[in-house]
Order: sequence, then structure tokens, then C-alpha cells
Amino acid sequence: MSLKERFEITPGFRKWSLGLIGIGVLSLIIGYIVYGTGDASHQAYFWGALLHNSIYFLLVTNAVMFFFCATTLSLAGFQISFKRVTEAISACVPVIGAITFIVMLFIVFGHKDMVYEWLNKADVSGDHVLAGKKGFLNPGFFLTWTVLAIAWPTALATVSIWPSTSPALICSRSERRKSCWRATRTKSESVWR
Repeated sequence: MSLKERFEITPGFRKWSLGLIGIGVLSLIIGYIVYGTGDASHQAYFWGALLHNSIYFLLVTNAVMFFFCATTLSLAGFQISFKRVTEAISACVPVIGAITFIVMLFIVFGHKDMVYEWLNKADVSGDHVLAGKKGFLNPGFFLTWTVLAIAWPTALATVSIWPSTSPALICSRSERRKSCWRATRTKSESVWR
């Protein structure tokens, strides 16, 4: 495989990808109609499953991103053969982070107290354990830490895959050693200078 080869998305692959995305969106809509608008136990099932799935996939993509960052920083050579795979999965962190953030906002500010019982003020005032934790079990604190917990890996993913996905000038510590290289991409090839 040469450096000039590029991955081209075939029309059949694009059709299957869009079809599977459509099936996923349709399943989400049907699940919301069947479970998300029912009684409290059905809503807890729907929102709990959606929350767990979004957090699971966010953590999987974060784990791949941290593996990519660690092997890149340690100058490990073994990961070169599958570097593009880890970069592609790391590129999903902002998208899955946004999905997780939206799900969490719907749960907290939609007052889905069947998922988090600390959202119900009557339960908090009647339970001395929850009342003692109301300083950090409240929507404001939850929103702040959710933004930080999702924005930090998203920013790290954006910065960590930046050199390999956009034209960049990357130099060694000393520009006098002529170890600078410029990666420029044209429509059909990558040219290394």
C-alpha cells in the first residue's frame, strides 16, 4: 500500500450506511413512542437504556482516543499498522459526546426523576441522605461537571487527531536540523515535502 492510496466510499457502502442510520433513528422514535411516553416504569426503562448506551459508546471512543494519545506520546512503533483505525474512532468522540450531552440534558432538565431520584424535590426533602448531598446533587452542579467531562475529551480528540487529518506544519524542536515536514493534501494524493 502506498501513501498515495486513499479510501473511497463506494455508493453501495454509502447506501448501507445511510440505511442503517435510518433504521437506528426509526428505532429511537419507535422506542420513544412505545416506552418514552408511557408510565414511570416505561420511561425509566427508555431513558435509562438511552443514557447507558450513550455513555458506553462515549467511554469506548474515549478509551481508543487515550490509547492513541498514549502510544503517540510514547513514540510506540507497534501501533503504526492500525493508527488510522484509532484515529477514525477518535474522530467520533465529538459526535458521541454531543449525543450523550443531549440525552443528559433531556433527563435532568426534563425532570426525569425516575432515573435520578435527586431531581424530585419532595424526595430530597424527605430523605436525609439525599438532603445532605444536595450541594452536588442538583441540576446546576450536574450540568457543570457534565460539560467539563464531555468537553475535555472532545477537545483532546480534536487536538490529538489534528495533525493527521488536516494540512499542518510539524517541526522538531530545532528547525535547523531540517526535520520539518509539511503534509499537504490535494484532491487525489498526499504529498510529503
